[in-house]
Amino acid sequence: MSLLLAARVRTTRTLVTLAFATSMLAACSNATSSPSTVATVPSATPTTVQSAGPVGSPPLTGLRVAPSAPCEPGGTGSACIAPGRYSLDASLAPRTISIDVPAGWFEWDPGGGSEGLLVNGGADATDGSGWGLLFAPIGEVPMDPCDKGKGAGSSATAEDVVRTMASWPAFNATTPESISVDGFQGKLIELRFTKNVESCSPSWVWTTPSSTPIDTYPMVSDPSRPAQFRILNVNGTLLGIRTTDYPDASPFETEQGVRPDPKRHIDDQVQLRAMVESIRITP
Repeated sequence: MSLLLAARVRTTRTLVTLAFATSMLAACSNATSSPSTVATVPSATPTTVQSAGPVGSPPLTGLRVAPSAPCEPGGTGSACIAPGRYSLDASLAPRTISIDVPAGWFEWDPGGGSEGLLVNGGADATDGSGWGLLFAPIGEVPMDPCDKGKGAGSSATAEDVVRTMASWPAFNATTPESISVDGFQGKLIELRFTKNVESCSPSWVWTTPSSTPIDTYPMVSDPSRPAQFRILNVNGTLLGIRTTDYPDASPFETEQGVRPDPKRHIDDQVQLRAMVESIRITP
């Protein structure tokens, strides 16, 4: 789930805009088209789900087919998505998850039953920021992210997951906190990597039920950055939410030549926290 996919998402976002315009013209001629995702882009007819708001509210558009918009105020292009509330992919959990997205963010599709949002990287990081949040259901959690030969730990409950994560060699962990996201209980833990990248590559924090590995970015990176993990029990499914809630330039931005800047994402942190607070989980 390399952050290099961020660039591909931005390119695909433009393709989605073109596909959507084509599908609208076809609709005017009584033609039909099928819903699509960012990964396949056969067409981009938006899919909708029941609104997370009061009864009678308009249905929500899926994040994967959100309308495109410029990343900068008054700018041009379509690399980001229009601000608004969107539903996440139905494969994440047995309930509908929705989130408020501000201007200047774009959908990131790592594949394999996971979905994310990244903030625009700006003029000096045109391939993307590598900074934002990721949603992915939890299948197996390794005993050691850097050594798959040690097998998997228990992942039956949120408590089991954070207990395993807190025990990982070469990682420092905060004391797990009990949290609630829209009434669903879970645990929050922050992790930092303490060794060099070469000692822990390849590596992942968990695999999804469909066996997709969720990598250790931005922790096992150069420079290394912390990551926060919210582990929720959503009607029997463990859902992981990874955030990059730190102010510095991200490892992916650094790869693009961005200089260290301890204040680069301070404003983005405010938006990120508001997005987490906006998460709604409905039937």
